[in-house]
Amino acid sequence: MKLNLLQLLFLLILPNFCFSQGLITDEKANQEYKKIRSKNTSLLADSNSLPDTIDHSKYLPSIINQKAFGTCVGVATTYYMRTLLEAQRLGITDKSKIDQLRFSPSYLFNAVKDSTNLDCMKGINLTNALTYLKTKGVVNYDEVPYHTCQNNDFTKHPNNSSKIMDFIRVFGAGDNKYEDPVELTKKALSENTPVLVGFFMSPSFDKLKFWNSLWPRFKAFLGFELDEDEDFRLWKLVKGEPLMAGHCVCIVGYNNNKYGGAFKVVNSYGDSWGDNGFFWIKYSDYPKLAQYCFQAYLEPDLKPAKSELSANVIIRFGTTSIDNEVPYMRVFSDNKIDSSKQIGTYSLLYPQNTGTLFIHEANITNQCYLYLIGKNESSLETPLLFPNIDSTSELIGANSKFLFPSPEWNKEKTASKERAYKLIEPLGKENWLFLFSKKKLNITDYISKINAANGPFTKRVVDAFGEELVPYNQINYNDKKIAFDLRKGHKGSIVPILITFDHMELIESF
Repeated sequence: MKLNLLQLLFLLILPNFCFSQGLITDEKANQEYKKIRSKNTSLLADSNSLPDTIDHSKYLPSIINQKAFGTCVGVATTYYMRTLLEAQRLGITDKSKIDQLRFSPSYLFNAVKDSTNLDCMKGINLTNALTYLKTKGVVNYDEVPYHTCQNNDFTKHPNNSSKIMDFIRVFGAGDNKYEDPVELTKKALSENTPVLVGFFMSPSFDKLKFWNSLWPRFKAFLGFELDEDEDFRLWKLVKGEPLMAGHCVCIVGYNNNKYGGAFKVVNSYGDSWGDNGFFWIKYSDYPKLAQYCFQAYLEPDLKPAKSELSANVIIRFGTTSIDNEVPYMRVFSDNKIDSSKQIGTYSLLYPQNTGTLFIHEANITNQCYLYLIGKNESSLETPLLFPNIDSTSELIGANSKFLFPSPEWNKEKTASKERAYKLIEPLGKENWLFLFSKKKLNITDYISKINAANGPFTKRVVDAFGEELVPYNQINYNDKKIAFDLRKGHKGSIVPILITFDHMELIESF
């Protein structure tokens, strides 16, 4: 069939006006998003400690166009994020080789879409997509190419290696208003992971389309500098414009010096859109448009000589004093005790009074799951100090500072002085048990085992966790600070650090 010039022009322009979104943002979906455990605010690193720029885009596959389908969640999670993580894990930056690794967005979309969504025009729930990616995995792009809109052929089985290890909510609408979405997102990107963001779109997003920005593109081609209002690489919110349907994209970097500070985002509208398929959003606009942000993790893949896990713990008094670290010493077990029955133990040098305020700090180099258990040997209870609320994730990213209790951020983005852990009765020997785990634990089951057993606390912990604990003699505990280093070749998956002290009612002298 021959096409006249007008028909040809229409076919060229049409794809740029058929862009869809696909992130479900109704009340039911919002409730599901809020159930995802969130990144602890204490992981917010000092912005001065983060690099000025991060860019993971070299690990991305070729830009894809979702066209008129509601598949942005499948593309962002599976095609971009999961493929990027795989290429990063393998150290591959050659685009043609990355394209051979691609995972299928259609497979995931078809697996979780509503059964009535026969034409794939409606979107899907991001929680369902991430949960499927965690529990089932996906097949490669070549097995189910884009866009296949039909029920999956479940004779095609995903490889277990395609799964993500876990995912968390970095922030979401309705979270603590003193959290800083910009800094939380930058911290997540600094952990060598992209992040998924659900945006509410605005009419200004349209200016990034190819045919809507021909003149600015021509000016840029001639070398003219563009102002922000005409820059087709920047999505700039226009005051008073309405917000529209939700759209899921993948943030792959940031630059503190670009547009006064901005995030780099890969979109799913083809490589003729925006900046070769990417766009930038300024830090100042980001919190106004980003409704949800999620982070996914793979199992760590480490070189043989590299430390598999290391951390140091600092116990501070909950005061305004700068020099407020609590003195301690390493406790060495009797050499006659079986090393499999030992735990790396440190003791505070002096008894502590009821009502004393403490802050627990852990500096962690590798991603892990962290738990903090408290136990007074005069009490029948064994409280879980962290995570102590259902909405907080125990998953800690690489190169993070953990604080317990989490600071309560005020308007100046500084930690509230009143936020600290208060020592309460009964009196007796106190135990704080830090557990650094390579896998997620059903911690309440272990606590139940500890409570049901008899004998000293250390013995009950060893018996409860059994072979899950890394043997004492395979952990390099530090003598001069509360710290450890764990290298490959060990048994078990949990490294314990026990801190003990006497809790007494002290009489002040005058």
